[in-house]
Amino acid sequence: MAAPVIALNTVEVQTLYDDVLTDTASTIHKPEVTQAVAAAKQSVLGRLYLDWSQFPLVTDVGNAAAPGLSLPQPGWQTVKFQDLRYPLPAWVYIGADNTVEAMLVGSAFTLGTYTGH
Repeated sequence: MAAPVIALNTVEVQTLYDDVLTDTASTIHKPEVTQAVAAAKQSVLGRLYLDWSQFPLVTDVGNAAAPGLSLPQPGWQTVKFQDLRYPLPAWVYIGADNTVEAMLVGSAFTLGTYTGH
């Protein structure tokens, strides 16, 4: 019996222009790395997600609410993590002083500040 074959689409990455070109001729532009995105990438959830994800896309969506949650407090930023292979995003709320205020994957919600310990 032959081993199963897993086929993934190939994409061309043009790092000079920060574009990812797919075989369907659509282009996904690399989002800007804001201070909130940088802080979210250093969170526990951000580190785990980026370790796991093969095709991560991390986006600062402003003061928008993660699905199923109330709006973040004024001055907070919402950062969305997604892997282009799967429809399961993760969300990190970053406070005005660039601290992690909340993290969400699916329906598991955790409040607190990541201190690095």
